[in-house]
Amino acid sequence: MPATITKVWDGSQSGQVGNAAHGKNWKPVSIRNSIFRWEASGSGTNEFYLDLTGGGDPSIPEPQFVQEGGSDLTAGTAGSLSAGEWDYADNDTLGYSTIYVRLADDTDPDSKNVDHVEYIDVPRASDHVVIPAGSQALSSNLDLSATEIASFRREIAHAASVGTEDDPLRLKVSNAGQVYLAGTQTAYIDLTDSATAVEVTEESTLKADSGARLLYLTGTAMTTLQITRGIVGLASLAGQSARVDVIELGYVTSGTRESDADLEIGASVTDVAGTGKPDLTMEGGNATSRSDVDNLTLLASGESSYEQLEGDWATATIYGGTAVPNSSQTYATTVLAGGAIDLAGLGVTPTFTNMTIRRESTFNDPAGRSTFTNDIQFPDGVGPDANLTLDLGRARKFTPVNI
Repeated sequence: MPATITKVWDGSQSGQVGNAAHGKNWKPVSIRNSIFRWEASGSGTNEFYLDLTGGGDPSIPEPQFVQEGGSDLTAGTAGSLSAGEWDYADNDTLGYSTIYVRLADDTDPDSKNVDHVEYIDVPRASDHVVIPAGSQALSSNLDLSATEIASFRREIAHAASVGTEDDPLRLKVSNAGQVYLAGTQTAYIDLTDSATAVEVTEESTLKADSGARLLYLTGTAMTTLQITRGIVGLASLAGQSARVDVIELGYVTSGTRESDADLEIGASVTDVAGTGKPDLTMEGGNATSRSDVDNLTLLASGESSYEQLEGDWATATIYGGTAVPNSSQTYATTVLAGGAIDLAGLGVTPTFTNMTIRRESTFNDPAGRSTFTNDIQFPDGVGPDANLTLDLGRARKFTPVNI
């Protein structure tokens, strides 16, 4: 089995991400540890080649640099390496190419301390990629989408920017991989056709009502987008589109669910197939959408809210928080089960095909702009025990069949 390699961003040389000539923007990877062993070559003088501890191909592509004790070795030719040189070759009929070294003191690399020999390279296929706190901005050569990496993680407290609106960081992550996005400065990330789950836990003092987003995200094959904290735009900029099957908003801070996550869904977001709508479940936070939503579930409480700015929802179940149908569309099925619908101050005229209002719910439409295709259902009645708050407009009247 190939070794698990993690490439960790540094960025101190420049902001170039995928340029191999700037490989030292990535931290060195140890090849003197328990995962690997060094075997004496059958040719040359004091030359050793790298393989796995149990034998076999370490599956490391040709690197840009090889270091001994933190200093660069000089590139040479396997079979005739001088002290302090390295090469990438198959000089022992191994059936695969690997790293060859001849250390400065002509000793076996396995006799040295852990991490004494390292290599440096940009991310390659199947690598895990980490952007840690304290590292620099990612600003150019940002298209990594031709290389399928195993996972991508931007750590909490990464306080430098990632990409721009016109030039986002483009990634291709394997179907089994995970994408974790945190940080405290603005990031523009395009997951291209990565069929992966995405977790967002951003931290920032940025205010959602400023209109700016901390993370601008696109991608065409996201299975799940889970946001527990952060101010996120999903294809929210002009001309952007995205595909995702399931969106989940959660919360981190107990008692302040509404403040942890804020999501803006742009006008061109569909499910991964491109023929339907994503599902949205909210346990906290706030969200607005200019795209249709298939199954909307509000489990939040307090001031947590969802606003449909354009499009509609097919089915909504509102256990808590507030849903705002701020679009003159037809909403097929809506169940108020303890939460609220609020149309106060809106100029829209929504139509509700099937509306069910259960106990502890609120429907606020003081201007009476909403239309109900079918009779409103009140399974728990409308008496005092139901504890309903209803304002359907002064001209609205109930008949016995409604109640």
